[in-house]
Amino acid sequence: MVAIIILLQVIASFAQNVLFDDENYEQSIWDFSHLIDTLESHGAVMHFVSVEGFDHLEEMDLYWVCAPGWEYSGGSYPPELIEFCRNGGNILIFAVSDSFAPTINPFLADTNWRTSLQVQNRTLWERAKCAFPFSPFCDNVDSLSLTGPPRICCFCAENAFPILVLTSDDTSAVCAMSYPFAHEGNWESFLILLTGDTWIKLGSIWQESQYRFGANLVLACAGVPGYEVPPGAKPLPFMMQIDSIPPCATWGDTVTIHGYYFFPDITIQIGDEIITPIEYAPDSTWLKFICPIVPPGTYIIKLERMCRILNDDWQIQIQSETPKRECKREPNPFTPNFDMINDFVQFTFDSLGYVEATIRIFNIYGHEVRKISVPVGRDAKEAARWDGKDKNGNALKQGVYPFTIESSGRIICEGTATIAR
Repeated sequence: MVAIIILLQVIASFAQNVLFDDENYEQSIWDFSHLIDTLESHGAVMHFVSVEGFDHLEEMDLYWVCAPGWEYSGGSYPPELIEFCRNGGNILIFAVSDSFAPTINPFLADTNWRTSLQVQNRTLWERAKCAFPFSPFCDNVDSLSLTGPPRICCFCAENAFPILVLTSDDTSAVCAMSYPFAHEGNWESFLILLTGDTWIKLGSIWQESQYRFGANLVLACAGVPGYEVPPGAKPLPFMMQIDSIPPCATWGDTVTIHGYYFFPDITIQIGDEIITPIEYAPDSTWLKFICPIVPPGTYIIKLERMCRILNDDWQIQIQSETPKRECKREPNPFTPNFDMINDFVQFTFDSLGYVEATIRIFNIYGHEVRKISVPVGRDAKEAARWDGKDKNGNALKQGVYPFTIESSGRIICEGTATIAR
């Protein structure tokens, strides 16, 4: 029996303790009953301000307040929260409407810490546009589903980092993380601020992605095992940086951009062309792409990743639009008689697999008999084949068939393919 009691005491000493401020909260605690159940199912111990007050705050791992109504219980925030955070505790704030900015901002702007966060007291009817790949907060979360229309936003500076963002400037956030004591070299604790109407859905298990995001927030802020946030952890660097862009001699050339923070899923825009890089450096200091088919000239180049656009007036020179006519069709002639020998003609051309293309095949009268769409990616080579049939699946007669290959509205190759029977 003694051993069991000691074991229970040891387990309790390692359990995460969460103080939910149900006294300074204008809504029903049942709005978050599912999140509270999630915490308890992961071993956390719930405490409530209405029962315990702040007497044991120093023993808590997380102080969690929703739509803080501090003005209803004395007119100001509990000052001991700042020292609680300095000593390793985490704070999670859900704020909903414009009316809470006067309550929250004095707390965030207290001179005893530097949250580098500010709630903007204005209406922003924009939706969350993206989530940074910031584990564990965004694990298994579809950012596009976090679409509650935010009514306020928070702005980040210094040691504050957006997790869900509204706009591409990386400062207008729906949810942000701050290290209020980073200026003291203390990265042990953090503050999370979530604004807007999104938070209302977080406690509903019927809103799967919203619920998952809310669960990630409370579990990570409480330091539940498996959801720990390493001290000083930040989202991936926000802003890509370009050092150099060489000119592009002609379409189909491989161009390498040197710089920093080139992580996968970047798209590149040159003129009206949207391009996907073909290779990234392991250390994220360069990426490669195929020069698009555009008229010669100087173009602004834009890089975009996760709703953030890098456009510092970098330009790229396209020196020539003359295609490299290295088009082939093999074998020629070909014999589509189903004997597994030369049953199709294979078309190849520069940038096969890197650009979308269309192969058009005509009869000697100039009538199109077949159109083949060639996608980007590993399936391109197999798609760029002709089996000697017309668009209805009928076998064509032997003879010479002119063809063209088009990409981006331009003919990049032309020639003939011959069917022999």
